[in-house]
Amino acid sequence: MKKVILFIIGLTFLASCLSQALTTEVPGILDLINDQNFVYLQSTQRPTELFLFSQSKRNSTQLTTSAGKIFDYDILQGRKGVLYSVINDLNGADIWYLDFKTLVTNLLVDCGVDTCSSPRSSPTGEIFSYLRGSFSSDQPNFEKNTVIRLFNLSQLEEISLEKAVTLSGSTVLWSPDGDKFAYYSFKPAGIRIIDTHGNEMLTMSGTPVTSGFGWGRDSDYFYFLMDEISDDLPITILEQVYIPEKRFQRLSIELAEDEVINGLKVSAQNGLFLLNVRTSSVLPGQKMVIYDSKKQTIIAETDDPNVSYGNISWSADGHSVLFQRYAFNQTSARPEVGIWNYSDNKLEIYATDAFMPKWLY
Repeated sequence: MKKVILFIIGLTFLASCLSQALTTEVPGILDLINDQNFVYLQSTQRPTELFLFSQSKRNSTQLTTSAGKIFDYDILQGRKGVLYSVINDLNGADIWYLDFKTLVTNLLVDCGVDTCSSPRSSPTGEIFSYLRGSFSSDQPNFEKNTVIRLFNLSQLEEISLEKAVTLSGSTVLWSPDGDKFAYYSFKPAGIRIIDTHGNEMLTMSGTPVTSGFGWGRDSDYFYFLMDEISDDLPITILEQVYIPEKRFQRLSIELAEDEVINGLKVSAQNGLFLLNVRTSSVLPGQKMVIYDSKKQTIIAETDDPNVSYGNISWSADGHSVLFQRYAFNQTSARPEVGIWNYSDNKLEIYATDAFMPKWLY
């Protein structure tokens, strides 16, 4: 066994808000908006639209009619609606908003030939971030040339980060209090934390894992993964920093020799770590692992070596995990979306040819 070290440490807004009526064939949608249900994209080949799955009704409801051009999305905090990116006629991508109460969608950010993507809601639901790049949505590695923008939904205008230079990066993650956010910076490479005025609070340089960082129970604790070499072998370490004092603590997680952590979610309820762990250096299998930092042990993990799990997230009560998975040993396989109740190791699939699931909370 090897040990993976754990360190506890002017855009253009359309004033008229061009509106597109959502299909009226979704009665009672507000009854489905609760933290037991989730939203996802379907299908993997266009047309691609947003759907809402109800666990109580055991069925899905289509939310959008975008001509199948949805790029990505996020739930507006407070379960108010959905922010989503749609490929436009110029092959760029715009930001739209679906209000759950009115069932109307509004164009918030008209990006023309630029690609606007990855909307991310702040915890208050009053501000969201997004990425904007001067290239078309079908270009490879488009994120490498993006900048981060903030938009105020109540004032319907872009927020100026007066103390910050242009933020070039991706993977924005808001703190629980909504006063700051972390993101992966391209130049210089690393993870930065800044407040909504543009003040830099912390930078973690080196070779952090792009999707491997998260906030703890409050906004003072932050966790991130870092790739390193130990005894001529690659390892991934998990670090926690107590931001006010930059205070560190180290723990160890026992993994098999070939296993590497490449994804991280932190539970806000019970202090558990939800990890994506690659099971082999030569095979694409990726499992879910739950590590209890209080007991300093792994308490649950999935065990199918032919499946790769991703897009993992905790439920609101911290008792289950929403995931996307792909069986790479099947030639005609399509990604599936399901829920894992780790306490009794019950795993159930709810949607096929589906991806990017997110809880409604």
